[in-house]
Amino acid sequence: AHADERCLRFRKTYTGMRQYSYSFGQMNSEEALKDSLKFLDANSNLSIKDAQQMKDQLMEDMPMSFHGALSFIMKGRVTVDELVERIPISRSTLLRLRTEERDSYELDQIIAICIGLHLPPWLSEILLDRAGLKVKRYGPKGDYGTILDCFYMDTFSDVQKFLNDNGYPAFKLVIDPDVVYEDSSEKKVKKYA
Repeated sequence: AHADERCLRFRKTYTGMRQYSYSFGQMNSEEALKDSLKFLDANSNLSIKDAQQMKDQLMEDMPMSFHGALSFIMKGRVTVDELVERIPISRSTLLRLRTEERDSYELDQIIAICIGLHLPPWLSEILLDRAGLKVKRYGPKGDYGTILDCFYMDTFSDVQKFLNDNGYPAFKLVIDPDVVYEDSSEKKVKKYA
């Protein structure tokens, strides 16, 4: 009856490109696993197996370009205007990111988009990959790995507060200090402090 409270799941992942990195012994409860799949099934009506199949299908259907992947992820989930309300990126910049391929992308912008979309870690990693970026969970910018793994359901303002409170550098985005960027589903968008 208490198997999920007492048992640990381990995942071993090997990723190879020019540089090799792996993570070993990542622990997840069934609740954490379901949370990571909420992006696919907000009501948690699907079994884990069915949600995993949806995840596999989403990954197979997702375009290989960054702009295509971003548009694909946003479609039917959030509008450009809703996302602009959640993160400090202008509407014109977001529209360009959705329609134009670039030679390089700004890490802070892509992390902010992942936060604004509340992407689970597995999907953030895919979107970063489409942008030609990688975030490690240690060393310089290791705090970004923590954000993507642990704060993906928080608001952008909450993430900025976490960075500031813990002595990490803030995001390098143009931020209006009088605006609190919140999730539009809470109907408290751009609340002025």
